[in-house]
Amino acid sequence: MRRVLAGAVVFAIGLSLNCSSGGGGSPSGAQMSWLEDGISVTPFGADATLTSSNGVDSLRIDGLTQVAAGSVTIILGAASPFAPQTFDCNQLASGQTVTISRANGTGFDITDQSCKVVVTQVGKVGGPSLMGTFEAVISLTPSGTKTLSNGVFNIAVQM
Repeated sequence: MRRVLAGAVVFAIGLSLNCSSGGGGSPSGAQMSWLEDGISVTPFGADATLTSSNGVDSLRIDGLTQVAAGSVTIILGAASPFAPQTFDCNQLASGQTVTISRANGTGFDITDQSCKVVVTQVGKVGGPSLMGTFEAVISLTPSGTKTLSNGVFNIAVQM
């Protein structure tokens, strides 16, 4: 009985996060994955949200892991309309912003060493998925780093 109840709770949480059997928070086949210090990570849920205000588009990509530490959030900003482009933390183009953060169990560690996000397909609500790649070296609190490499995303966009 406990296993059934636990399974029902996990299923309900997945539904509330809009998760599917495809591993993402969007239609089946959606995905996000990366290597963290060389170890493969595939989140149980992933979603992408695009918002627009005053000529600036913001794109938020979340990869949610099953443990308190490890979830990754990528936030990108650029002039409307958002187009395929590269975001390099150390060489941002005019009007671009980028933040990559990683949950550490009690809060978030934010990129302050290096990062690169390449958006190859922007995607649209009800249309094609958002697609791209990412990498980052994140400074940890109180010390050390985490290297995120070979990151990929293919996620339906929400508004």
